[in-house]
Amino acid sequence: MLEIAKIHTISNMIMMLLPHRDLFFRTQIYTTDEIFYSPKTPFEIIKELIISHNYSTYEGRRKAIVAKWKLYQNTPIPIDHRRFICAIPTHSPHTWDCTWLFYKNIAYIEKDANNRAIVYFCNGDSTTLSISAYQMKLQWRKAGNLLAQMMLEDFHNDF
Repeated sequence: MLEIAKIHTISNMIMMLLPHRDLFFRTQIYTTDEIFYSPKTPFEIIKELIISHNYSTYEGRRKAIVAKWKLYQNTPIPIDHRRFICAIPTHSPHTWDCTWLFYKNIAYIEKDANNRAIVYFCNGDSTTLSISAYQMKLQWRKAGNLLAQMMLEDFHNDF
């Protein structure tokens, strides 16, 4: 079992939070080195990461992103934009089957024979998702654009 303090310290290495059907463990946490299990849902882990990194809630963070950048559906959630840690949902975060991918660790995305997304990670691992490659690429680009805009805001505010 993984404590939230441990999750906070490995957040730079998290590639994916995958829902897991088990009596006790509800999430598989894929990092660049290994797989951990947690009794919390992926959404609960995202909420705790946001609080521990940003001193904000998921709801507040999402509301700010929607208000400023008009990203209404499946909103990417920057956890630490200066380190390019941004959680990307594959579905609505409130659905059980929502997988969260982390922008920093995605190398590229391709489609399989059924047009599903194959996500290749920077460490050489890959996974096939139940959403289309087109939709996953849109989500990935949306997250990258959001991170770039946040970094530009930081740059302009430093002067």
